[in-house]
Amino acid sequence: MKTLLPSLAAALLMVLLTALGIHWLELEMSIGLASEVIIAVPALWSFLVVVGLVAVIHRCTGSRLLTAQQLLLAVFASSMAAPLLTQGFWHRMFGAVTTMPREGQLVPLSSLSDRLWPHGPDLAAGWISSPLIVDATHPQRLAITALSSAEPVLGTALVRADSLPTGSTLRFSLVADGPAGAAVEIATLTRPTRADALRVDGAESIGAYGVKTPVSTTGAWHVDMTLSGPGSVTVSQVRLSSVAAIETALSGARSADRSVLAAHQVVPWAAWRDPLIAWGSFLGLLFAATYAVNAVMRKQWIDAERFSLPVARAWSMLAGADRGQESPWRSPWVWGAAAASCGWGLLRWAHQVNSGIPDLNLDISLGDYFRDPSWGGM
Repeated sequence: MKTLLPSLAAALLMVLLTALGIHWLELEMSIGLASEVIIAVPALWSFLVVVGLVAVIHRCTGSRLLTAQQLLLAVFASSMAAPLLTQGFWHRMFGAVTTMPREGQLVPLSSLSDRLWPHGPDLAAGWISSPLIVDATHPQRLAITALSSAEPVLGTALVRADSLPTGSTLRFSLVADGPAGAAVEIATLTRPTRADALRVDGAESIGAYGVKTPVSTTGAWHVDMTLSGPGSVTVSQVRLSSVAAIETALSGARSADRSVLAAHQVVPWAAWRDPLIAWGSFLGLLFAATYAVNAVMRKQWIDAERFSLPVARAWSMLAGADRGQESPWRSPWVWGAAAASCGWGLLRWAHQVNSGIPDLNLDISLGDYFRDPSWGGM
């Protein structure tokens, strides 16, 4: 336990520094691939910061906070976190679970568990205990008590219309209280519903994403289901859920807004709790299975086939855990290359800040020089 705790603390520190580096590179510098290469640049930066901190403390006090093996464990954690924070979360997990609601793909969304994507509670939960019949003389109105103004919601209704004559229209709307209350139309239905593989009973989901009520409107709201023209429609489910968590994640929150900070609403954790638990459990089991396979195959790969594992050896050499190899920190070539690359990077950053400074970007197409297919299409 005494050796595990320093490793975990260093790993958490390096993952946090890696996340800060990714944020700066992608949002401030508009460099989106630095975290997705074999040796992620933000992970390397966090590693250098921790190594420098350990070296300074060792020089001043004579004590060594981390061994080479503990440092290697921490750097592996940050190097795996870098692609998970970019490709893993934003490009894959977040995109996969939010595309269906944002694109209005209501049919596949109905088969997706609510625990897999972030949303607020269903404001219409428990409204409909039995199917409602809507026709020209019997509109249906359901009261809403917790709808905030200008908050984007996903509004859906499960309806069935076996025969809807031409010219008849079902309107699914939000209507404010009062004689001249504002109305926000969510969706309409002008044709008979059809059965599909998911709904063999012929019911269909209608609705819209990102419906907002006017900011100036005060008072309560109602859901109105009205039908103009002959025919009838059966409504078996109505749902209204806030999607502010998705929109906030995409557009960001105003961190300078004191009211937002005071209410701790910069990240709506209540909406993210279930998706993080569900996907986190899946990823934890996936990593455990991967580790188990590596443990089983280690003897064959390392002792029998003697895989070189070049990426692991690169980190091992930098951490000083590769026995029999001279530390790269003692090589003047390493320090010279580091100084040159850092200087070039600082000049590129200075150009981003002040366009009067020349841009030293190098854009060389290696494909013109390496035409052999064995080079992997460089």
